[in-house]
Amino acid sequence: MTVRRGALEQAVDVTVDSEGRPVQVTFMRWSNANPDKTYRLQPFGGLLSDFREVGGYLFPFRF
Repeated sequence: MTVRRGALEQAVDVTVDSEGRPVQVTFMRWSNANPDKTYRLQPFGGLLSDFREVGGYLFPFRF
């Protein structure tokens, strides 16, 4: 999906499992968290798991 706000735009990749739960989220971010300590766009995200129901909503408890 792509989120837009004014002139800003951010693409986000969301992987869902066969139940429709989001299990992975990735996007590009501006960061120097790399061996060269150089600011650049690089992948960022993570895995989601341990889904539990809270107040009628399903949430991942592990990120």
